[in-house]
Amino acid sequence: MSHDDHLPPPPQERPASRGEGRKKREAGNAASTGPRWGDRILFAALGALVGFAGAWVSLEGRHTVATPAPAMGADPNAGVPGAPPMNGPAAAMPAGMPAVEPAARQRLQDALAVAAAKPGDYDALVQLGNAAYDVREFAQAADAYERALKLHPDDANVMTDLGTAYRNEGQFDKALELFRKARASDPKHWQSLYNEVIVLAMDKHDHEGADAALARLKKEHPGLPALAGLEQQIGAVHAEK
Repeated sequence: MSHDDHLPPPPQERPASRGEGRKKREAGNAASTGPRWGDRILFAALGALVGFAGAWVSLEGRHTVATPAPAMGADPNAGVPGAPPMNGPAAAMPAGMPAVEPAARQRLQDALAVAAAKPGDYDALVQLGNAAYDVREFAQAADAYERALKLHPDDANVMTDLGTAYRNEGQFDKALELFRKARASDPKHWQSLYNEVIVLAMDKHDHEGADAALARLKKEHPGLPALAGLEQQIGAVHAEK
């Protein structure tokens, strides 16, 4: 399945390609179909740079990674690494957030046309979700991912992308449920665990839970490039307590 992971606009924690920022899950396991992860990672990077994520992210999939704030460089999409806490729906984008490019909106229109021509097609629904996510239409993205999961309920990448979409809608508990479900489906899926750390620390302010999830991430994926930035972000959050 070609998908990405996202998680960018929270306040600002999912790849064919996410377009402008969806290299969605910086959390990087390649998605089962395509380079969505790379897309999400880009999105996370953008999110971090503007002070924002699935943040959530995937290197080859669209699995978004929720991102903590400033210090991450790329958008991890399985969300996105480095997104700041989000206090509600991501309707109000942070100042300086890049405008959605016309090409991204055109991709959404194309994806809508393909999905309409192929009702019930899994890949078409995933691509629609990715395209909607890229233009920050998170409710529309969530709907497409939900429909895709009805066809393939065990896809950890799409579950993570769906979780990052919900996170950007301010539905943090629902996002956590999906990230954990993704991990249950694929225990090695680091993007979902990465996003869990982001949502727990940045959105839920559950520092004990975030520390436990971060410790697990470090133990299971010690060579993860995004770890240093994530740990720095979490440390900054603790310092503010």
